[in-house]
Amino acid sequence: MAEAFNPQGLKGNVNKINYYTLYGKTYARKALEISREKYLNSPSYQLTRENNQEMAGCAVVGSAIKVAFSGIYQNMADSLFHSRNIAVLRKICKLANGVRGERPINISEHRELLLDKEFNKKDEFKSIFNAPIQVTISADRVTSTLTMLPCKPNDYIFVPKNATHFRLVVAAACVSDYQFNETSKVYYPVDAINDKLGAFTFSDYISVKDEILAPVTINAAFLGAPVLTANSSVITAIGVIYYQQVDLTQYKYAQCNSMKIKLVS
Repeated sequence: MAEAFNPQGLKGNVNKINYYTLYGKTYARKALEISREKYLNSPSYQLTRENNQEMAGCAVVGSAIKVAFSGIYQNMADSLFHSRNIAVLRKICKLANGVRGERPINISEHRELLLDKEFNKKDEFKSIFNAPIQVTISADRVTSTLTMLPCKPNDYIFVPKNATHFRLVVAAACVSDYQFNETSKVYYPVDAINDKLGAFTFSDYISVKDEILAPVTINAAFLGAPVLTANSSVITAIGVIYYQQVDLTQYKYAQCNSMKIKLVS
């Protein structure tokens, strides 16, 4: 049985003990001794091979999401965002029809499963920012729009100590459905041309104290006017980043910056 015990920060197999990290904790368990030939050919490992093959595919799709959000990812996501996405993708894969081990990962058929996913579980958007906003996407799914309606921000947002301003951000990521290739034995994007497209836009600096008298609107648009297919999904995320103004310089806060997936089209 695995135990959360690894005082020396070991990784991998050491003296027949396997050290690995899961959800931020490090575990140790007895390493399994199995030959590559047995793993690849033994009927007793058939289910393991099938699960590992689909998990590898989910990791590929998860990486595509990460790449599409790469422009904003480092500022907003915690270390487990990628793992949480893979868990959702694994669920999507299991819902698909097909041969086990080769089932497609069709986000387009289960887009609702990605809705409201937080980039950072410690600083969740829903707990920090509740100002009235609207999020829409154009008919061709090329432009995602965030609009904050007139309000007094300080009445709706959690403001970290000494923060004077914030900026809104809207980000869009296009990710294709993925299918298994029997020849190469890997998963590939159905809409390879548009897979991993990304765009993001920040608002101007907004005072946490001043009343907003007119709507604040920002757009994230994919470059080149791409024509998206039905096999691609556009994931629209919205976020907030806080700053402290000193003289004429804005200094970004390291905490309380949050983002969540608001729309999947």
